[in-house]
Amino acid sequence: MMSPILANSEYDAASGPTQAPCSPHRCGGLPQLAAQRSFKSRGSRARMHQMGTNDQVAKMGTKKEGSWALGTMGLVRRDGHLIGTLEGLEVGLHVPPLPLPFPQNFQQLDLASTSQSNPLITMAAPQIPTEQWAQVVEETGKPVVYKKIPVQKPGPDEVLINIKYSGVCHTDLHAVNGDWPLATKLPLVGGHEGAGVVVALGSLVQDVEIGDYAGVKWINGSCLSCSFCQQSDEPLCAKALLSGYTVDGTFQQYCIAKAAHIARIPKDCDLEAIAPVLCAGITVYKGLKESGARPGQTVAIVGAGGGLGSLACQYAKAMGLDIIAIDGGDEKREMTKKLGADHYVDFMTSKNLVSDVKAATPDGLGPHAVILVAVNEKPFQQAAEYVRPRGTVIAIGLPAGAYLRAPVFESVIKMITIKGSYVGNRRDTAEAIEFFRRGLIKAPYKTCGLSELQKVCKWPQSSMSLQLQPRLEQLHVLILEPETSYNSFHEEAY
Repeated sequence: MMSPILANSEYDAASGPTQAPCSPHRCGGLPQLAAQRSFKSRGSRARMHQMGTNDQVAKMGTKKEGSWALGTMGLVRRDGHLIGTLEGLEVGLHVPPLPLPFPQNFQQLDLASTSQSNPLITMAAPQIPTEQWAQVVEETGKPVVYKKIPVQKPGPDEVLINIKYSGVCHTDLHAVNGDWPLATKLPLVGGHEGAGVVVALGSLVQDVEIGDYAGVKWINGSCLSCSFCQQSDEPLCAKALLSGYTVDGTFQQYCIAKAAHIARIPKDCDLEAIAPVLCAGITVYKGLKESGARPGQTVAIVGAGGGLGSLACQYAKAMGLDIIAIDGGDEKREMTKKLGADHYVDFMTSKNLVSDVKAATPDGLGPHAVILVAVNEKPFQQAAEYVRPRGTVIAIGLPAGAYLRAPVFESVIKMITIKGSYVGNRRDTAEAIEFFRRGLIKAPYKTCGLSELQKVCKWPQSSMSLQLQPRLEQLHVLILEPETSYNSFHEEAY
């Protein structure tokens, strides 16, 4: 919540605000103001630095009759007023008088102007609870538990984000079942597609502000100093922290993330709609980049009608690629056509999938790239047979226990490349979000309440029920309001 300090007031450089200061009960008092925030006015920024005793403060500035601000630096208190300056513009804030001496542990005060053209001054002072609702994996292979857990405090290089919406990914199913060859944290809060608002900053964080839109993605943090991090391959960092897997993720109302790795979300983006982009979108965009396919060339997307595939079609279209969608059924045919696919191959009815995929390309030689987002093993065995010479096969989907196989003779003679693509780095993230901001990515998704997570994926209902769904047939977004029972479907892209 925003706690107003001065509202609806005009600032006069000579006489200060023309409206009387707010009442003490609305201002909240100095102790509530003693937090790290940013002080903005007309695009300027100044830090309110730590002050000393009340006597030291009094020497730095006084409140003259009919004037508001004479402080020369930092922040001063005199007769119930806080006085600050920023780059020559003096601003006064009213708070109730405090007992002497002046608090020794006062840190930094940050205020945000409500307008760049009119320096109305408000105070971003989120009320952060001590407890929150979350969906917790207490034991792999068993149902997630909807319960209250403590709200954590960010470390020096971390931020705390109030998660408003969180996407649900197929990886979350693997985390629940523990069927990947990578140990999960237990107990675990899953989720890694969280979009929300920054509400607290670590002491070392300088480039993030309270109130910023931010996203928590799969890579929660990395060492930033190893050879991989130095070459922008931070997903390969041996010390990478994985949201919703090795550290708690976004199926909770307040989530911790390393400030260097949060997704920076522009304020004109819809937090609900962007949530799936923070994993599915970034992942398929990265895969398309890794393929090396250029505008005008052909890409085959295997699993085009699923959650990842629906976004891959849109990114491929936005990148100027000709798309062959491979999936099953007439419903997927219509869906992928609306998402930008130029051709469709139905693996359920095709008598020779390899020949049909090749026939869908202008010269009959096959696509320049194949993007594998399927969650079954068989498509990974076929791709090398229909990709064109010097083409690239990109494996993104992660079927449990699956293997890549390709005929050695054809792979050598055709000089094809088979490679894996993990998740995007920070630059890939910014680029994927920019496609969304421009209105080029509008994924269909279903919104549900946080308490309904168990139903979204039909996760294990008991310790004996371990069967995974074949895939998430559509993207799901959880609204992080525990009392909300939400059930709506968004199909803008259709």
